[in-house]
Amino acid sequence: MKLFSTWSRTQVVTAITSIEENLAAGIQSVSNPSQGSVSYSSPDNAFTILRSLYRRLDEIDNVKPTNTGGPRIIKQRISGGSF
Repeated sequence: MKLFSTWSRTQVVTAITSIEENLAAGIQSVSNPSQGSVSYSSPDNAFTILRSLYRRLDEIDNVKPTNTGGPRIIKQRISGGSF
């Protein structure tokens, strides 16, 4: 079962925005009349929910998933120096 599969783009974006704003403010739950309620018990749980919401947003926007697992760090050679 895919989480948030019936949600519209507007609902997903609203939930993402609310969770991110509330995490920044230290608040532990989100409630928005337009999209119901999304609750989380810890920041880790909130990040899991955010990943699901971003996955749904990518699906709506037809963005293909990547398997990078995180940001890449690329070494660059600087003229005259090395790493």
